[in-house]
Amino acid sequence: SIASSIIDRWLNNKLRFGNYRMDIKRGPKFLVEGHEKIKDKSISVKYEDLISNPGEEIKKIFDYLDLKVDIGKIMNSVETSYIPGDVNKSQYYGKPILDYSKKWKKVINTPVRKRFMKSYLRGLGDPVLKKMGYNIDKIIKEIRENKNKKINILTDIFDIIIDNLKFYTPEEIKTKFKNIK
Repeated sequence: SIASSIIDRWLNNKLRFGNYRMDIKRGPKFLVEGHEKIKDKSISVKYEDLISNPGEEIKKIFDYLDLKVDIGKIMNSVETSYIPGDVNKSQYYGKPILDYSKKWKKVINTPVRKRFMKSYLRGLGDPVLKKMGYNIDKIIKEIRENKNKKINILTDIFDIIIDNLKFYTPEEIKTKFKNIK
């Protein structure tokens, strides 16, 4: 979901990650490692849970912080005029929308993008995804079952090549393309 959001919002629907490469590649691993190191001093909240049960998740956060708060008041007074990264539906509806967590299906909808995303998930690895509360097999199955669109395939291939030329030697690129399943 995060990678597709970056593709959609920050990369103008292109597969040229450039400066965001480290964010999506190493970010999840760093978050998991950091959480593991200070597990008793940190809290983990999944986006999907925050969207589907905001009151419960906000209460969990406030309880962790040992703050006594009226959740009803908080839920009624949340300022949504600016939510970083969520500049789509939340401003219109006044809150993030659960369906938006499935928007990735509209972004990861070509054979090239699906292949890229499966490779990305495998690169993150099952242990990292499990610690984040996700099942890699379930996600890959959902990606496979997502309907393909035949548009922009050549553009996607071109974007991947251009993006990789910035970061890898020609030999590294050949190896990467051979290893994508």
